[in-house]
Amino acid sequence: MNTHYRLLFAVAAFLTLFCQSKARGIIVRFKDPTDIAALVRDYPFILDCEQAGKSPFVRLEVEGESGQLYSQFLESDERIVWAEDEALTSFRGNYSSHGSSVAAIFDRETSAAINKGIFKQINFVPLATLSSNLKVGIVDTGVSFSQPSILDNVVAGMSFVPSSRSINDSPRNLDTNLNGAFDEGAGHGTMVAGVILQIAPNTPLVIAKSADSDGVGDSWSVLQGVVFCVENDTKIINLSLGSRNQLAGFPGLLDWVEQSGSVIVSPIGNNASNMTLYPAGYSNVICVTGLMSDNTKAPFSNWNSVARVAAPASGVLSAWYDGGSAVWSGTSLSAPIVSGCLAAALSSCPRRSPHEIRNALNVSGRDIDSQNPDYSGQLGKLIDFVALLRVLKE
Repeated sequence: MNTHYRLLFAVAAFLTLFCQSKARGIIVRFKDPTDIAALVRDYPFILDCEQAGKSPFVRLEVEGESGQLYSQFLESDERIVWAEDEALTSFRGNYSSHGSSVAAIFDRETSAAINKGIFKQINFVPLATLSSNLKVGIVDTGVSFSQPSILDNVVAGMSFVPSSRSINDSPRNLDTNLNGAFDEGAGHGTMVAGVILQIAPNTPLVIAKSADSDGVGDSWSVLQGVVFCVENDTKIINLSLGSRNQLAGFPGLLDWVEQSGSVIVSPIGNNASNMTLYPAGYSNVICVTGLMSDNTKAPFSNWNSVARVAAPASGVLSAWYDGGSAVWSGTSLSAPIVSGCLAAALSSCPRRSPHEIRNALNVSGRDIDSQNPDYSGQLGKLIDFVALLRVLKE
């Protein structure tokens, strides 16, 4: 390894969501967004409201602690499709890091060469030409301003984190979840972006910062991030985050995303258990598991019959927030490998529907059950880029 790269060895890197009730918040979907102002006037218990972009999704702040009662009451209003209590969610990474050297500007070609074994594992072949019109959305901790080669690809960006209105992904001395570890999420979004661009160079990126430098956000900030990506015409949205509990508003949000023609890719989780974190657990999200170099399940990766795709998850080199590079392991890196492959493959056939994309992954993937007899039918199929490209073009 070139000593001009900063090395971060992390076990099972992931942004994990932990949910608890947030009584004053209710997430609502309106039938017609033009009714929002009138409804707020009609109910004195509504203290404030915030709309996600121009979408029909709104967060209502209500008085008192009876969020569930208010949501049930609001659902009886004919102007509202559904109303759900908001859940506070925190993203916490598991980073056991050590070792560093002089930082260098992230270089895609060098990183791709180091990741050569990973690309061989997924049968990836760089394409001579890639459309620059297909956009990829990243809902994460933002992108580092110390990575100009990534920033050059950013065509739209917004922060939905109250403590930071910038999309810059860097340490800010935060311990938002009060666990004694500061800035646990710093660099996560930058690494995700770096992986995608190694596979699909020059892809326009839409960056939604939905978690702070400690990796903490909430379901509303993530929902806003997804809406921002859709409203900026992204075809693929990468969400390398997860929650043990279902996320407030997400089932209805995902229906809207599907109708918009976008597809979401999300990792299954790093709990080494037979479970699927959300949003990967929703049926219309592409759930990604993690593998070692021999196509066996990564020790930290979860497994479940909901899993659709498997991708490498160990020793992935990508960009780091300080302008250099780092090596991480975890299903958080498996997801952008899949997102990058989809971005490259769909560049020549961008009009494929979410259903067609998910079906192409099923048809083209390589069966890995023989290498994983204890997890048969619970890891999905190993992504095969050449086969995926062929199926999508048919």
